Amino acid sequence: MKIEGDQQSIKTLLSLMHVSDTELTNGTVTEIGERFYRTYEAWIYLSDETTLWIEGYCAWSVQTCLIDEHSDTDINLVTVSQDLNLQITIKSREIGLCFSEHYLIKNGEIIVDQCEAYDYFYFYDEEGEFIEEEREIEFEALLNID
Repeated sequence: MKIEGDQQSIKTLLSLMHVSDTELTNGTVTEIGERFYRTYEAWIYLSDETTLWIEGYCAWSVQTCLIDEHSDTDINLVTVSQDLNLQITIKSREIGLCFSEHYLIKNGEIIVDQCEAYDYFYFYDEEGEFIEEEREIEFEALLNID
């Protein structure tokens, strides 16, 4: 996930997620699940003062865990994008059910909302190994954010 906004908005988001400066500086794995629904560890880092990157794991789809409203969590990405004037780009891959997601949320509006199935056996053989190097590159490209 790539999150872009002004410096103060990024700082506010980090505060909402309870990410300390020490955790951010050390590049440690952070637990963000208490703030999002069914979301677990994440690697959070800044590429500059206005761009935040998050890589991590959630139990189900991005739609379910990070976008839908849940009464027992504080944050969903549509609301935080609107409140903090953020642009959020998300790409995900769900291996068990073989689908990928792509979202672009800008100032609270979902601009891109794509969910596509993919064929696991197009990429992997029966032993769980990539069929060929080109397929591995194609599989990893499902997560590329420019």
